[in-house]
Amino acid sequence: MKINALLKQASRCKTDEDAEQLLDRLQQAFAKSRWLKHLSVTNREAYIEDQAIVRFEFNHEISEDYVVMIQPQICDGECSVIIQTNRMLDRLGMSSQHWEVMDGMDELIECDPERRVCDVAIRSAELAIMQHSLLIKSVGVPETIARKTAKACWSN
Repeated sequence: MKINALLKQASRCKTDEDAEQLLDRLQQAFAKSRWLKHLSVTNREAYIEDQAIVRFEFNHEISEDYVVMIQPQICDGECSVIIQTNRMLDRLGMSSQHWEVMDGMDELIECDPERRVCDVAIRSAELAIMQHSLLIKSVGVPETIARKTAKACWSN
């Protein structure tokens, strides 16, 4: 399925229920990726303002200190994905109330309507794995081992 199919559905949304159906379709499309399907899903939102706004997060809890988030969203008639690594300041992992985005670990994919959703999902996972790898490398692990370790953590 192409991104454009989701954007067309978004343009036809009139109610919050329509937006919820769009959110389900967006989540199902991204969850088909083997890199993402095992991740926990949080912060689902679907509502209508001038247009449908839908978003959710895939979260990969590296430890109680670090969580990598992938957030696909449709807003203002456009689809994008935010990928960021968060440091959990209160060291409670997904239960944390206070966090900050790690420097240099915040990416935005602005989706071309002609791209396939599966390609965007794979690219999102690649960026998330790269951020995980950089985190491992930052504690002195050689780059090759850091990359291999991060990839293994995402291939459940």
